[in-house]
This record gives sequence, C-alpha cells and structure tokens, in this order.
Amino acid sequence: MKKLTFLSLAAALTAAVALSSCNSDDNNEMLTGQTITKMTSVVESLDNPGSVSFCDLSFSLVYDYKGNTSDVQILGMKLADGSQLPLMKFDKLAWSIKDYWKVTDAVNVMPTVDGFGNVPMFETFNIAIKDQYSNQGAYTPGFFYDFVVNGQSRVYGPVYKGTTITTAPGGATFTNEDTKYVVTLNSSSSTATVEIFGASFIEGMPKLNLAFDAVPYTKDGDKYILTAASLTPSFGGTPFPRFPITGLKATLDFATGFDLEFTCGYNGEPYKVVADTDRG
Repeated sequence: MKKLTFLSLAAALTAAVALSSCNSDDNNEMLTGQTITKMTSVVESLDNPGSVSFCDLSFSLVYDYKGNTSDVQILGMKLADGSQLPLMKFDKLAWSIKDYWKVTDAVNVMPTVDGFGNVPMFETFNIAIKDQYSNQGAYTPGFFYDFVVNGQSRVYGPVYKGTTITTAPGGATFTNEDTKYVVTLNSSSSTATVEIFGASFIEGMPKLNLAFDAVPYTKDGDKYILTAASLTPSFGGTPFPRFPITGLKATLDFATGFDLEFTCGYNGEPYKVVADTDRG
C-alpha cells in the first residue's frame, strides 16, 4: 500500500491549530501519525526558580505499532536563556501504552538538527497522547509533554488560555484575559496539579504564579472532574495561606478546554473565581 506521508512542521506552521490522524499498513507495518501545532508551552528556568516564559511548540508524531518506536519532530522551542532551537528530529524512541495513553519516555537523548552546532541534550523527554474524538467526529486528543533540556530549562504543557472573571463580595467583577493554566494529571494517585501563571483575581493584585497541588479527580467518560473542598495554594513551592481556596470544581475536556471555579479568600472576604479556557 501507499507509504505514510506526513505534513512537515514548516508547512504546519501556516495553520494556527491543526490536529490530524493518519494510518498506513505496509509490509506488516502499522503506523499512525499526528501533527499538533502552535501549542503554548511553559519555559521554566531551573537555574532561577520562578523565572518563567512561554513559547509555541509544534509536533509531528509518528508511531510504529510493530516496532513500538516513535519518530518525533519538534519546532519552536525556546530555552530559559532566550535561545531559539531549530527543527529537531528524534528517531526510533521507545513508546508504550499506559492506561490508553501512548507514552514516550526517554532520558539523555539528543535530536538530529540540520546545520546547528549546539545540539541540545534532553535529560528527560516525555510525551503522552491519547487518541479520542468529539461527538462531532473531530480529532481531539489528550496531549501532555514535559522536557528538561541542557540541565537548565524545563519546557512543558500544554497551556490553557481564556477568560478569568472574579466576582467580589459586593457583586463587582474583575476580568483577566492574561492568566494561563496548566493541568498535570497523576494517574497513579488520581490527583492533578493546577498551575496558574499570572494569577490576578482582584484589581491591584500583583500577578502571581500559583499552584494547586494534589487536587483529587474522577473520570466521566473522556472528561476529568477535579474537586476539592479546601486547599492551600503554593507559591514557588511554598504554601501560601494568604489566599485560602475553597469549593474548587473543574472540568478538563480535551475537546472543549479547561473550566475552573473556586472561591479565593482575601482579607477574610470570599471572591468567586471562574475561568473558561481553551488549549493552546
């Protein structure tokens, strides 16, 4: 049969967001491929904790089901020092299926990079993708990735962006379009970490990077339902009781995005926070 062909990442960058799936069966080979473009990602400095920036990553992923290897291309990566990496190609990485997710885990791997002298070292390389489709038939995979590069940068995502609205006790509202969210699932404990970048829930509040750790979740079909009666957010890895959180409810749906609501206590007063976000 016809050999699998795949959209190059350079061409894929002409689209704002593209999700595709294709298959080929040739000489007992079984290949599947996806192209996922323009995923907003966190770039964290490991030398300077708390220093965070963002970049847009694009991925080409091809999975060989016979050999259990994957070929990965990544474009658009920036590191914490501001350097921009060119198109990187990783060939024949081992992958496995874990709880319906295709997981590629590797350590100390270096990509093939054409015409680039300073080839980066990926001390850790993790990509997880879960094939699924919306009720309308659109391909809407679950997708997570996390890399440590050159021992100095952690690049991970995806980021969810949208509108965050806070309602004060008196009914006044404050809208923030700049806050970003990252949700990381831990299937072994059925808990999630919700990271909030640029959190600013009331007028005049300085923008903070907060985390809600070990939030329990349950599954409802392909959705992940997060709930917590109360929790203490962390700031830079340190508990931050100044803003106690109660009544947290959230839904992570790869087809529709990440919706979050909770009450934030500030000076003894409850502020209702509602976020409606989309991936990338």
